[in-house]
Amino acid sequence: MGPEGTCIEVSCEDWRYNTRDLDCQDDRPSQLTAFLLSFFLSSTGAANFYIGRDDLGGGQLFLLILMFAVSYITCYLPCCLGCCMSKDDVKGSIFFMALIVLETVLVVIIFVAIWAWWLADLIIFATNQRDAGNGCMLRENL
Repeated sequence: MGPEGTCIEVSCEDWRYNTRDLDCQDDRPSQLTAFLLSFFLSSTGAANFYIGRDDLGGGQLFLLILMFAVSYITCYLPCCLGCCMSKDDVKGSIFFMALIVLETVLVVIIFVAIWAWWLADLIIFATNQRDAGNGCMLRENL
């Protein structure tokens, strides 16, 4: 403990003790908040943005936007191409069906990746296994 009214840095730059009231003022991100953000908003990367891991949060947000874009194309393209094709166009029909199958498989793969990342983040935040990007573990309160 330092002189009254000063903060002493302890092993991590974001974790300081405030000796004014002889209470520990822990500035690290909360494990409970990160867990709840992960549970409810994981696909947006909210929990990783909250703890300062913008690289992971950006990856999650990118996957979500990609899934919406591919889903939109999968839903919109059949209507657009279906109107333009004649019933006798066999090559066009085969291409059209292959495109729909490919897009559907892509949406499923992206959805599974988002779901797996959500589950992994839940486990990681529940067990406090991810640091805040600076070597500090999250403040435990689960």
